[in-house]
Amino acid sequence: RTLENWEQGRRHPTGPARALLKIVESDPEGMVKALHS
Repeated sequence: RTLENWEQGRRHPTGPARALLKIVESDPEGMVKALHS
């Protein structure tokens, strides 16, 4: 439900979620590599 709210503009990510999304946006492949290690 949280993701739905973000996608529909009812809420915006804050704190750690926002930081993580910025990292994914700037280096998606690096994030995938980090998750697989």
